[in-house]
Amino acid sequence: MEKLDKIKDSEGKSIKEVTSRLKILQKATRAVYSSFDLKKIFNEVTDGAVHTMGYTTAVILTSNPEKSCFEIEALSTKKKLLPQINKILGFSLKSITIPLNPDLNKNVKGAYEGKVMVSQNLADAVYPILSKRACSTLQKLGKTKNYILVPLGIEGELVGGIFISSAEEQINENEIEMLKSFRHIVSNAIFNARLLKKAKIAEESLKTEKAYLDQFLESSQEAVVSTDTSGKVVRVNSEFTRMFGYEKEEAVGRDIDDLVAPDDYYKEASTITKSVGQGERFKLETKRCCKDGKIIDVSLLGSPIKVGGKQVGSYAIYRDISKRKKAERELKESEMIHKALFEYANDAVFLIDLNGNHVGANKKAADMLGYEINEILGKSFKDIVAPSDLSDAEEKLDGLLKNKSFPTYDRFFIKKDGTKFPVEINVSLIRDSQNRPRLIQSIVRDVTERKKAEEKIKASLKEKEVLLKEIHHRVKNNMQIISSLINLQSAGIKDKETAMMLKSSRDRIKSMAIIHEKLYRSEDFTRVDLNEYVRSLTTHLLLTYGVNRKNVRFHTEIKDVFLDINRAVPCGLIINELLTNSLKHAFPHRKKGEIKIAVRHLENQKTELLVCDNGVGIPEDMDIRKSDSLGMTLVKILSEDQLKGSLHLDRTKGTCFRIVF
Repeated sequence: MEKLDKIKDSEGKSIKEVTSRLKILQKATRAVYSSFDLKKIFNEVTDGAVHTMGYTTAVILTSNPEKSCFEIEALSTKKKLLPQINKILGFSLKSITIPLNPDLNKNVKGAYEGKVMVSQNLADAVYPILSKRACSTLQKLGKTKNYILVPLGIEGELVGGIFISSAEEQINENEIEMLKSFRHIVSNAIFNARLLKKAKIAEESLKTEKAYLDQFLESSQEAVVSTDTSGKVVRVNSEFTRMFGYEKEEAVGRDIDDLVAPDDYYKEASTITKSVGQGERFKLETKRCCKDGKIIDVSLLGSPIKVGGKQVGSYAIYRDISKRKKAERELKESEMIHKALFEYANDAVFLIDLNGNHVGANKKAADMLGYEINEILGKSFKDIVAPSDLSDAEEKLDGLLKNKSFPTYDRFFIKKDGTKFPVEINVSLIRDSQNRPRLIQSIVRDVTERKKAEEKIKASLKEKEVLLKEIHHRVKNNMQIISSLINLQSAGIKDKETAMMLKSSRDRIKSMAIIHEKLYRSEDFTRVDLNEYVRSLTTHLLLTYGVNRKNVRFHTEIKDVFLDINRAVPCGLIINELLTNSLKHAFPHRKKGEIKIAVRHLENQKTELLVCDNGVGIPEDMDIRKSDSLGMTLVKILSEDQLKGSLHLDRTKGTCFRIVF
């Protein structure tokens, strides 16, 4: 390496060179301060170095931290030299990259330390980036004699370099100074470009942050308002407009407390605004007023806005919690009601966890068992259930946990003093909001007195049943006695008509006696099974009148018809009269025939009775309502007066009486 200290050209040539260099410097300087286009500036420098100063080659390289290398940014050569260089290299010279920390020769390493390096051997400058053979060939091709490497630095950081190849025999000091001027120009250009890039990045970042902020504010589900240091509204979001009813134009410039603080809360709001204005943060639940005068519950967060440590304003975030507050009030009221129901219920209430231990009990429960409430808590349900019922109690607990339900059931409990007593229990499973089992509620009623009363009632009913049975038995016996007396009386009567009248009276008494006999033998003394009654009555009448079943067939259609005694007696008498009439008159001369008895309930809560035969029928000229026959008179009176029903006669096919009551 050789440093040239003398200017060997003539004085006139030196002035010319200086003028050319000044023009290049001016042009490059104008490019730097008129444009931030690095490519343009770099090309101005390399083109000036080659075409004005006469260098063979000029290259500018800059660092690329992302790729950890130096890349060629600008390249100028003598005319038609670059294609030849690329041909020798076998690739484009512009594609060469140099590692940021290369293992190069000592001359190039000097450039990394900020020194301007001059060499007469190309390999000293670029090996091993280019092979020595390639360096020798290129040196001969360009007929170059000197190679200059000018490092580019910003604030002590190596950011690139200028590489010059020259055909001159020597490089003088003026050239070195000129190249140093280029270094300053290019370094400043890189510095300015970096500043511009940072400014653009900062500007884009600011735009992005502003867009994010705008989007965040507008999409927020909370009302957001920003104020200046005096509490005047600077900005509100859409949710603020929706919540309070003020358009943005109405709100901006207004005092925030005048805008939304109700009269009763204005002092509180002013205090908060003042405190936030002094740098404090506030979070509370309070009330605020809408434009239409509506008062709403809100949660409020107030916080100062600081820039560079100085407060420039404040912001407040409001959330409408009216629904939540209403729900809380309703829940509180509900809890109070449930607490009152629990504590003052007439029945004992136990709360049991899923392991069967008591976690709650009311005063009634404690009094019923003889414990204090705190003595019950923690006890297992097994401690109060009678041993005889434990197995069933455990099964029901297991069933409840498997979503089974149970109707009210009876059980025996054990008091603190060991007394066993009967209870009535209703149990249910309590679930949480996630539908998970949490507790078992057991509502218990002491039924000791009720059980005693039931036993008394049962005993009393038993006595009454026996007494009623005895009454029906005695009535039936008395009627049989009367029937027997009439039978004895008729035996001595020679007049057939009188004897027949006595026989009819006996049959009527018998029809009533059968009813009392049915009630006497029945488990239910309030109802008579009409089907069984008709069977007994027809059997009795067939025997009484000596009717051959082969000649007269009975057909009954009675299913699930039960009558109380007040309707059974008149109904039985009607059937007796109509059956007797059919047996006596419908089939003369032992003519064969059929008698039908049908009883059914109608839809209008009425009952229909049919007594029909296919015999000779009642004469057309006979009016049953004006007949002097005792039997027909009884049927009419019993149907219409006793049963409050209607009586109809159908003569189309024999005789058919229809009574609806």
